[in-house]
Amino acid sequence: MAEGERLLRMGGTMDNIGEPALNNSGAVAFPAAIFKGPALGGIFVAGARDLRLLVGSGDRTPSAAMILRFSERVAIDDEDGIAFGAYLGTDGVTREAVL
Repeated sequence: MAEGERLLRMGGTMDNIGEPALNNSGAVAFPAAIFKGPALGGIFVAGARDLRLLVGSGDRTPSAAMILRFSERVAIDDEDGIAFGAYLGTDGVTREAVL
């Protein structure tokens, strides 16, 4: 995946890819902005599997807070658990979180 490539299954174009993280299974997780897509940006997973959007801006957390934007770094463990920083918004209040 490269910046400027079309996201055929979800729509939009890959834009501003952040630093990727790789696990021992060959899975890659990375944050990226999406130009004219279903969300402004999100966390993607690829590598040993087809590219997919794991979570996008506008998605809700279990506490009902909305994900407003993501940090530029992610981590992935060997069980495909992904950690990332995000800014959450609820009731007009914005806060940072690690998800």
